[in-house]
Amino acid sequence: MGGEADVVTFLYRIPYAKTGNSAGMAGPSCVLGDSDDPGNVFVRTIGLAGVVMIWLTVIVVFVTFTCIDTSKKLELKKRDTAKVPTPKAVCKNRKFCKNGGTLMCSRRTRKCICTDGLTGRRCNEYIGKEEYQEFVSFILRDTQMQQDPPSIFMTTDTPTDVKITTMETSEDQMTSFDSSITIPYPEFGTTISPEMKAIRIRSRENITVAVSAHQDISTLIPTEKLSTSYIFSTPIRDSAFQAYIAITVTAIHDNTSITFSDLGDSTSQEYTLNALETRIQDYRGTDPRAYNVQSSKPVAVFCGMYCMSDANCNNMIEQIPPSSQLDTVYIIPPNIDKITAVLIVPLKDTTLFEENDSYPVVSGNIYFDGMLNDVLIRRSTDPIIVTTYALDEDLSVGAPYWTVVPGVNQYLPRYKIIIPTGWNGNYIAIMIRKSVVGGLRVNEQSIDANSIRFEKDVFVEAVEYSVIVAEVPEGELILDTIDDTPFGLMVYGSRPVGGYGFAGNVILR
Repeated sequence: MGGEADVVTFLYRIPYAKTGNSAGMAGPSCVLGDSDDPGNVFVRTIGLAGVVMIWLTVIVVFVTFTCIDTSKKLELKKRDTAKVPTPKAVCKNRKFCKNGGTLMCSRRTRKCICTDGLTGRRCNEYIGKEEYQEFVSFILRDTQMQQDPPSIFMTTDTPTDVKITTMETSEDQMTSFDSSITIPYPEFGTTISPEMKAIRIRSRENITVAVSAHQDISTLIPTEKLSTSYIFSTPIRDSAFQAYIAITVTAIHDNTSITFSDLGDSTSQEYTLNALETRIQDYRGTDPRAYNVQSSKPVAVFCGMYCMSDANCNNMIEQIPPSSQLDTVYIIPPNIDKITAVLIVPLKDTTLFEENDSYPVVSGNIYFDGMLNDVLIRRSTDPIIVTTYALDEDLSVGAPYWTVVPGVNQYLPRYKIIIPTGWNGNYIAIMIRKSVVGGLRVNEQSIDANSIRFEKDVFVEAVEYSVIVAEVPEGELILDTIDDTPFGLMVYGSRPVGGYGFAGNVILR
């Protein structure tokens, strides 16, 4: 038996061995197979020592292969272990746990304690993510809402069921739709109580959601994109308006610790909220003020202006994108025939670029600019948040509205939106690469040249873009490009003592 094949054959056929004492044979014989059998492989007569030697050979071979197998397993285990951070290294890295997870370290255990709805070794897996898409919304009730109730605008590409509820009451609202729908904002979502509650919107399929607060409109951000850090400024509040600025922070999960900082006077507040509970911070000044929100788990932040009378006033509302979703390159389109103030807040100390100039800017400070029927390009080394405040000089034509501007890296290749009814003029502002303007489609048609109210070409980092403002009818609107090139979208409209504006998307794609 000279090799591995002989050992295997021997082990396989040993159960069929026969022993005996034939003539001329002094000792026991070990016959593999039957000597009379034509299929006999071989016959070998050996002594007792030979049997012992054979068995020793088998044992040595078996031990050898076992050791090789064990060695391979140990080597694989070492490789796998090398990919996993050691407990000591993990505990030094306090950012190891994602999405607000808390790292717990002791002598024997190193574990991420995840927030509600999250799981995984690093809290980076969503429980039931495949079951629904979720949004939260919070608006305050005011006197104007009695005459002009707020609404929810939803669109989908797949028929879906939507459930709207709050933890404040057992009430809920169910609705189903195939393409788009506008529904009244639920009454239980605006009831003032000692502990303010937001509403939760859940859909079985992907949807887009926007909400109105009397007149102004905000695009909602899916909860899975929300985070634990925010920086932003309030809108301008004209002293002619009987109104106040309100910033609201809504918890997505129970036991959420929040630090709310006023960057204007360097003060801060700390508090804890449970799921859908909301804390309101009001500001009565006229100049914009910058704020910072930090939390232990993801939260939703809204900011806007709420009117205290019906006269010459228009509510404003925007959901603030988290710091992790901010961009560094912005094309700011005009609001036709309106003075547009631009407010920029840097996430950290950085450099701001405009035209052929650049200058350092400080985290948390507010930097202003303005224009009328023009386009501004703003770039920065680090992320910034950009908002615009559009104002008619004559309130009989339209009231101001406030909008988060999407960055170039937040552009999408397709949008499905609802243009609200009851406005004197509705407009879309499109920021798109000039080379693909011909492939832009509005409701499956090329954009109507007669609807264009403004057009200008600009260069952004050596790429030429076209900025187009066009008037559009009310109702469902689908915008896309035939080659899936991303483009930016902002929507706005006006009427006497009223105005609205919202962006198609304000999170990174």
